[in-house]
Amino acid sequence: MRTACMVAAALLVSFSAASRLAAQAGNGLSPFAALEDSLAAVPSMARLARAPEPGRNAGADAWTRRGLVLLRHYELTRNNDVFDSARAALENATRRDDRSAWAAYALGRALTESPELHPKANDVITLSVVRKILHIDPRARGRQALLRALALDGTFTRAALCLVGSALETQEPSQLGEAEDALGRMDAAGAADPSVLAALARLQAARSELPAAEATARRALARDSTVALAHLALAEALLRQPGRQAEGAGSYFTGLDKADAVALDAYLLDVAVYLDPARIDTLRAAGPAEERRILRGFCAIRSASATLGVPERMALHYGRLAYARSHYMRRSMVAVFGWGVARM
Repeated sequence: MRTACMVAAALLVSFSAASRLAAQAGNGLSPFAALEDSLAAVPSMARLARAPEPGRNAGADAWTRRGLVLLRHYELTRNNDVFDSARAALENATRRDDRSAWAAYALGRALTESPELHPKANDVITLSVVRKILHIDPRARGRQALLRALALDGTFTRAALCLVGSALETQEPSQLGEAEDALGRMDAAGAADPSVLAALARLQAARSELPAAEATARRALARDSTVALAHLALAEALLRQPGRQAEGAGSYFTGLDKADAVALDAYLLDVAVYLDPARIDTLRAAGPAEERRILRGFCAIRSASATLGVPERMALHYGRLAYARSHYMRRSMVAVFGWGVARM
């Protein structure tokens, strides 16, 4: 299962590439951003560098580096002990320097990936229930850390997009609004690159602000027509407006053709209500070409009426999906994600 900030990775599809190009052009790239990008590209444990424990007098930067490396270790192995070490390192970093935006962001990212949020079938969840009731569960703590990072640096794109990923995963109205406000401030400050605008458009669509979502997605595409998630946001905004189905379907398939492996996760998320999680994992393993084939086939058959064309079928799907997310998401305070929260 992909976690909140793994979903956010899809939202970063143009941001990371733009950052690397800026660095190559001599504009500079944060050492932590370069480290995070390089770690994301590591395919296996055999290629992952070790993360030695910093000395007693080490500062926040050393602990942040260790935490980021261990977090990638956890993503590759799903070893809960490794996750605990990553979280502890990042908590240590924030204690060493509570003004470090990168330490706060890295801790927030780690907490949104906590194994506690995605328990296995036989896991005991009593402690998770208590933490959720007290608002000290990993998701709540992660959001607080991400908001702290944004308070320290209002243009921190990675923190904003991680916050977006968590909000889109839960579909909690207050969290969607919180994330939209954060990206709106970045946009007003002139700090929104096309990936941020695409994320903002998706939040607006999730909140049924369809004309705004359409306008924001078009702004993103005017600046970079290759951002697949801007096409997806535009597609949803158009498909849910009367008489715009053909335009919406066209935007959907344009984005699907441009989507890479991580962007395809967002496309899969929109049909996940019909698929078993194991099926989604199988599709990811099959590769982008197979994912595109399945998604195209889904659009062609997902209708009870053979008289409807593909655009009309897609419009029905997105209308029903929006209604289900608005009315049937279970947000019980005595449950954890995957076992009652954000499940339809």
